[in-house]
Amino acid sequence: MEKLIVCFPGQGAQKPQMALDLYNYSSKVKTLFEKASDLTHLDLKKILEEADATELSKTINAQSTIILAEMSALTVLKEQGFEAACTAGFSLGELCAYHAAGVIIEDDIFKIVKLRGTLMEKAAKQVQNDPLAMAAVVGCNRVIVDKLLKENSFNNLYVANDNSSKQVVLSGFDTEIDSITPLLKESGARRVLKLRVESAFHSPFMKLAEDEFREELKNFNFETPSIPLYCNVTGKVETDKNIIKDLAAKQITHSVNWLSIMNDINKKDMKVKIVEAGPGKVLSGLFKTENMVCNPCGTIDQILELRK
Repeated sequence: MEKLIVCFPGQGAQKPQMALDLYNYSSKVKTLFEKASDLTHLDLKKILEEADATELSKTINAQSTIILAEMSALTVLKEQGFEAACTAGFSLGELCAYHAAGVIIEDDIFKIVKLRGTLMEKAAKQVQNDPLAMAAVVGCNRVIVDKLLKENSFNNLYVANDNSSKQVVLSGFDTEIDSITPLLKESGARRVLKLRVESAFHSPFMKLAEDEFREELKNFNFETPSIPLYCNVTGKVETDKNIIKDLAAKQITHSVNWLSIMNDINKKDMKVKIVEAGPGKVLSGLFKTENMVCNPCGTIDQILELRK
């Protein structure tokens, strides 16, 4: 088996009909689709076949289908003779990293993602003051963004993701994102792009979801990771199953420290390929920013290409 560093993307990477080519290629993926639909009580294949981008971006649909797409990619990678030597997941994708590291079983990941999506959707509806949103700030690092937030008293905006040395993501009131945009551009940001999400993830606006999710996780068994597992909240490898379970809940309101994860992977120099198991090329692009190579592996063609 060829070893890989397997990374899983997060919400926002979803697109209509993702993973259907993997479904058509693998009988194991077909079985996975059926199991996932049964456990989430959603017809995920129908959603992927018929939903447009707007329908798919609804939190409950996006989270369940992305996890299914990532699990499908992981399944086909294993069928092709690859296995994870190390794993990390971006935001939602961290759930797949837990499974890849042997922390949670296949059945539980789909139950957990359904709970997570439901609770986050519920938390978003509690905020009545102002529509919530997220936006990627391209061309600025976290130091610059934190300074602007502090100096200009944007009290309802938070750094949700520290994506790379040249990109962060803000989370909070939509109006405050609009207000800070000119200041960001004056400070060097090339673009400020609103994301295809319904709420302000990885911010205190999700506190209700964090608290309720932590209670729900008491019903699930977490095991000690069998391979190095990076966690978003700390940005480093975690080995204690109880700490990992706590971080799974904290992650909902805390920043995704992806830059720290990439830097640590680079520092360890494990001499194996890095792959993005799931839809799109978001993580591959972030690794490229840090002069690292990450191979997209969300389609059957991309996975087969990895063998060449």
